[in-house]
Amino acid sequence: MFTTFHQSMSYEDFIEGIKPDLENQDSRVSYKIKPGIFKIISDKARQNFSDSKKSADELKKEQLVSRLIFDFAEQVASELEANGKYRINDKVYIMDVEDDAFRYTGENWARHSGGIRMKFADLVKFYVGGVKARSEIKELSNVSQMSKQHATYYKIVFDKLKEFEKRPNPVVEETAQPELKNYVLIIDEINRGNISQIFGELITLIEEDKRCGELN
Repeated sequence: MFTTFHQSMSYEDFIEGIKPDLENQDSRVSYKIKPGIFKIISDKARQNFSDSKKSADELKKEQLVSRLIFDFAEQVASELEANGKYRINDKVYIMDVEDDAFRYTGENWARHSGGIRMKFADLVKFYVGGVKARSEIKELSNVSQMSKQHATYYKIVFDKLKEFEKRPNPVVEETAQPELKNYVLIIDEINRGNISQIFGELITLIEEDKRCGELN
């Protein structure tokens, strides 16, 4: 990937920041967390590293559940278009479908009127881990803390998602074992940017002992 630094570039542009949702058709202003170029390439590298160590069975399960999520998300989006809500239970509902998550809230959740993200990545890990009961979610070590705090809602949505397994023959192509790759970010005009403003505290993570799996 390639980027050019300039005087007004910030942490929000390079790493992650809150940006206005320009696709939202409502009259109210809403915001979404958007990844910057550094986070995008870091996530790709981490995913490739993780995938290169997975078994063929794990990869096949992930591909299948990703297809189920796609089909389920289309159903949720259709319900949202018709009724404005997709009910999880009597009090809690999905209010939006994002690229990588459902956004849900409750009838009287004043602090979370903008919704909480239910990441698709957590639902994938439930599926690969063979989750059958709510209590099993809390035992998983590789899922978000929110999925454990709101295990009840996650489990209801996960069960609705698994209903799509009963549909005829979801297409799952054979997936080759991913090759471990190098990822390169080229920064042009690096001297024109304010490094501490752009990287923030993450400038320290360039040091080798701060990398994944190292001492610090």
